[in-house]
Amino acid sequence: MGDNKATSDRSTWTKVIDSEAIKRSITRVAYEILERNKGASHIAVVGIRTRGEHLATRIVNEIERIEKVSVSQGVVDISRYREGVSNMS
Repeated sequence: MGDNKATSDRSTWTKVIDSEAIKRSITRVAYEILERNKGASHIAVVGIRTRGEHLATRIVNEIERIEKVSVSQGVVDISRYREGVSNMS
């Protein structure tokens, strides 16, 4: 990907959501997962490498905090299946 000056200059970015709102959103997602699965005993959270991996970790940490149990976590690397994206790993 080329280096686009307009998108790489963070001084022109607009904040859409702050860190507290992100934390609340992750908590809501965690509760939704627990509610739909009737607890955490039969779930695993899988993130798509690389940014989804970090999001999955935050969701797992929140579920573990709420339920006081260990939750399985995995990562899927889809880079070889994406067109026009170089392999970054």
